[in-house]
Amino acid sequence: MQKEITVLWGSFLAAPLIYIGISTFLAQQMQPIGSVFMPLLIGLGCVSLGLAVVSVFLRLRLVLEPLQKGLEKKASADGVNPIRTPLIITWALVETIAVFGLILAILGAKMVYCLPFCGVSFFLFFFHHPFIFHRH
Repeated sequence: MQKEITVLWGSFLAAPLIYIGISTFLAQQMQPIGSVFMPLLIGLGCVSLGLAVVSVFLRLRLVLEPLQKGLEKKASADGVNPIRTPLIITWALVETIAVFGLILAILGAKMVYCLPFCGVSFFLFFFHHPFIFHRH
C-alpha cells in the first residue's frame, strides 16, 4: 500500500504544476475579466483558506488518530481503508485550491493572482505527504 499511495499522492501533486502551465498559456491569450474580478478573487481566496483549514483538520482527525490506534492495515466490511480514503479526500480538497487559480486564469486574471493558489496547493500537498505509511 505504501507504493500505491505515494504514486497517487504524486499524481495529485502534479496537478498544480499542470495548472500553472495551462495558466501561463492562457495568460497570453485571454482578455481581463473586468469589474467582477476583486469579489471573485476574495471569494475564492476565502474558500481556499477554508479548504486549507479543513484539510489540516481531516488529516489530524481522520488520518493521524486512526494511525495512532493501529487501524492503517484494517479495512471495513466494504473494503474501505480507514486511512487511505481520508487522505484521498484531503488531497482532493487541496487540489481544489489549485483549480481556483486555474479558474482565475481561464477568466483572464494575471498570473500574479493565479500562482498563489497553485503555490498554496503545492505546499499543502507536501504537508499532506503520505510519509505516515513509511514510518509504520
